[in-house]
Amino acid sequence: MTTVTEKKNDASPTPTIAPLYKNKIFGICLLILGIFSVLIIVHRLVHYVYEFDPKYSPIDYSRFNILSFFTVQSNIFVCFYLLVTAFAVFGNVRAQKIAFSPMLGALVTTYILITGVVYCCGIPLAFTTPYQWDTPTHSMLGFIQVYHHMIIPPLMVLL
Repeated sequence: MTTVTEKKNDASPTPTIAPLYKNKIFGICLLILGIFSVLIIVHRLVHYVYEFDPKYSPIDYSRFNILSFFTVQSNIFVCFYLLVTAFAVFGNVRAQKIAFSPMLGALVTTYILITGVVYCCGIPLAFTTPYQWDTPTHSMLGFIQVYHHMIIPPLMVLL
């Protein structure tokens, strides 16, 4: 994402922005993706439906603590990072300080990669009860699961 070059007279390194991060079309794509990600999280919070078969899991803990899930937290972090990076591409100096920080990029990517790897390894699937997939709402929740666990992690690796 960024490289650090030294000035001869200055002791502090100056970040050099990669050419892709100067492209306004790329900034628009990041902005659209960030807004779409925020809308998906808002949809998940507003249109909550009990996902599990009550026969197997009669208590609904998710209604009260959905924001405590690592998946939701890491995806909120990614949404923040995508939006800040989009603003940085458009030239916002404060956003550039945040978005082009190698430490923050590494943190966001690591968090979301953990989410994707755990989901793809099937660890949570072995411990969950069967889903009910008989309504359009549950189909949307299936898309949200795929988006959060299988689309966003590889995207963050590319960024």
